[in-house]
This record gives sequence, structure tokens and C-alpha cells, in this order.
Amino acid sequence: MRKKKENVDPYQRIMLGLSLFDIITSFFAFVLGSSMVPVETGWLWAAGNQQTCTLQGFWTSLGFLGSFEYQMALSLNLLMLITFGWSQKKFAEKIEKPMHCTILLSSFIYATVPLFYHGYNPSCINGQCTFDVIKDDNGSIIRGSEVLSAGCGLVFYATLLLMLVFCTTAMVWVYASVRRQENRMKKYRFGSNSDSASAREIARDESQNKESKKIRKILLLYTLALYMCLGVPFSVHWAVMIHQTIHGKAYHDHDLNFGSMLFSAFMVPFQGVFNCLVYFMPKALKRQRANPGTWLIAAYLDVLLPSKLFCGKITENGDGEGKSSTFGNFGRSVERFLSTRISRSRTVSLRSRTTTGSSDVEPSRAEPSRNVEGFDAANGFEGGADEMDEVETPGCERKKKTVTYDDEFVENAM
Repeated sequence: MRKKKENVDPYQRIMLGLSLFDIITSFFAFVLGSSMVPVETGWLWAAGNQQTCTLQGFWTSLGFLGSFEYQMALSLNLLMLITFGWSQKKFAEKIEKPMHCTILLSSFIYATVPLFYHGYNPSCINGQCTFDVIKDDNGSIIRGSEVLSAGCGLVFYATLLLMLVFCTTAMVWVYASVRRQENRMKKYRFGSNSDSASAREIARDESQNKESKKIRKILLLYTLALYMCLGVPFSVHWAVMIHQTIHGKAYHDHDLNFGSMLFSAFMVPFQGVFNCLVYFMPKALKRQRANPGTWLIAAYLDVLLPSKLFCGKITENGDGEGKSSTFGNFGRSVERFLSTRISRSRTVSLRSRTTTGSSDVEPSRAEPSRNVEGFDAANGFEGGADEMDEVETPGCERKKKTVTYDDEFVENAM
């Protein structure tokens, strides 16, 4: 069911912006790759021209800088919620609009300036179109500007370094804030009076401390994904560049460059995947707790993939009317399918051993198992394919739950 506009908080809008910029970066830089490079270069898979090269450089630059800035915005949002006690409503009123405008405008300016100086050209460093120059056989520049290339590179790495420092600082700050809350709760437990007012205050503080721990965990996972997908690969780049500079060689004249580029091309696109897993992790864990024995991957599939084939009408949060579920039980169905396949293979093995006269297998163990209602591990659904639609997948019903605005962030985003 689509969320109402007033129920979409700044955290979710920040994640939307971060996801869009990650998609832009991954598509133009890593999916298209060298196919946008002019075919005249003779590079592997080069099939473009100067216009496609410029297009790739523009969108890649826009995507990288925007994703860096939205990553800082995400850490800022969680920092203000935990450390300074802001609500999402206050964050939206005081910070969110200027923040989005600043990110979009700065990213657009950063990607647009090189267009006026023909700054996007094929680069031997990464095999794509980025800030670089084209020189003739005599070493004279025929397209681009070295000053522009150095300046854009400086802005890129400075923003990356600022992002890593800011996100790390925010994570440490949030961790220290939650620790102070925990210490204060210990004092309440052992030094407070037993009257009802103190009991209510302790209960409220414990609830806030629990929510703070959830947000701290989310921020820690986002920061770890950031270091793993951006911090480490670009650190390898810097190490190779320093190594080449010390030995007086060009950056692209060594096998270390190929290894570092291969590592970066593999890791950088995974940031969006890890962010997606962290974002939906609370819902997946909640689904897993509601259905004991469900695999975590099945819970993720259940949350992420639509499945009207496995569930009919169910009751969603809100007015209590039955509506089609956006997320069905596809994950659990996949899990049960895998379980029944394993059970079938074991049954076939037991039958073969029974047929050959093995006395170690009891006849009862060779009977087909029934892991899903109406499903025979050896023969499939009873009655054939016509009965598949009539089998009700357990766990499709959801309990109605009404949440307040203050709980919206923890319930939906966390």
C-alpha cells in the first residue's frame, strides 16, 4: 500500500535521493563503462563518440558528488535525532529543504563546469570518460584543461575525505550519546523512588533508549558499507598513485593500476546494494520474528518482491479494509520450495537404499514428507497444478497496528 505523503519522513526522502544518485553512478560508470568511449580510441568495447563520452562524464560526476553529499545528509539526520533530540518534523522544517537544494545545486554545478572547457575526455586511468585532457604526439593539449582536471579531481577527493570524516564523527558521536543514555538508565534503576511518576519516567527513558540503540545500529551499518565500498577502494587508488609518483612512473603504466581499478569496479556499485539491505533490514527481521524458522534471505525476498500469486487479500495498517499487499510471501514460498526439493532428494536416496535391500533404513522413513499443506514431496501438489492456486500459504495474514507520528521513523524506517 502506498504511503501517505505526511507519513514519508526526511529519512526516507534522503534515502530516495541517495538511491537515485547511486543508480546514476552505477549505470553510467560501471554498466556502460567503456562503451561510451569514442570508438576512435581503439579501446576494448569502445563504441561511442565524443558526445556519448561527454554524456558519461557529466552523469558520472553528478552521481558521485550527489551520493557523497547525501551520505553525509543521512548521517546528519540520524545524528540530530539521537544526539540533539530532534524530531523528524523539526528536521524537515529547519534543515531538509536547504539541504536538498544545496546538494542538487552543488552537484549540478560540479558536473556542468567542465562542459564549457571540453573537460570530459577518455581517461587511461579508469578506461572511462572523466576529467582528463587529450594530447597530440608532441604533448600539446588539443582538448581539455589540465588546471580544470586537477581542480575537479581535488574537489572529488576532498568531498570524499570530508564525507568519511563526517560520517565517522557522527557515528562516534551517536555511540557516545547512546552510552550516556544507558548510564543514566542504570542510575534510574538503582537510585530512583518507587512512586508511579518515577516508574513512568523510567519506562519512557527505556523506550527512548531502545529506539536510540536501533538507530545507532543502522548508522553503524551504513558507515561500514561506506568504508567497505568507497573508503577502501579509493584508499587503494591513493596508495597506487603515491607508489607511482615515488618511482617516477605514470599512474597507468603499472599492473597495480589494473588491480586497483578492478577492485573499485567490483566494490563501488555494491554500496547501493548494502544500503538497500540496511534500509530494509528492520522489516526483514520483524518478518522473521513473526514467522519463526524463516531464513533471513527469505524474509528479505518477502519484503522486497511483490507476490500476488502467493497471497490474496490481506489487511493493511490504516482503515482496516482488505487491500492487496504490495509485498507478499514470495520469500517464504521460495524457502519452502528449496526445503521440499531437499526433502525430495533425501526421499529418493532413502527409497533407492530400501530397494537395494539395505536394512539400515526403516520403511517409515522412506515415506514422502509433507512440509507444506497439500504438498507431497515426491509427487507435488495433490490433484495436479489446478490445486496450486487453492493452497493457502501460511503467514499471509497481518495484524492491524496503528502507529503515531512519533513512532513512524522507528516503525517504518528502522
